[in-house]
Amino acid sequence: MAGDVSETLLSIRTEGISARGRAELIKFYSGRRVTPLQAVKAKCYDCMGYYVDGKRDCGQVDCPLYRFMPYNPGVADDLDADPNEQGVETDEQGVETDAGDGENR
Repeated sequence: MAGDVSETLLSIRTEGISARGRAELIKFYSGRRVTPLQAVKAKCYDCMGYYVDGKRDCGQVDCPLYRFMPYNPGVADDLDADPNEQGVETDEQGVETDAGDGENR
């Protein structure tokens, strides 16, 4: 197993281009903790073959991680969107409320 990790790390460092997810994948394979967002970036980097064909959107809309894919053109818009624009109702303090009964969640 240790040989596999060493070979993978060497492959990432020699074949992989500098792109979002590279540092996170190296961090993961080095045995260090990664956040959920770092894990998504690392997985996308791995799934895209270390982006050797270039930094681009994978187009895999059926992937559960696609919404968070680093090179998805809409990712920044989705993550920074105002919840009110997505049909979520909030009270004066910004706490989400159930649109049906007006109670706080």
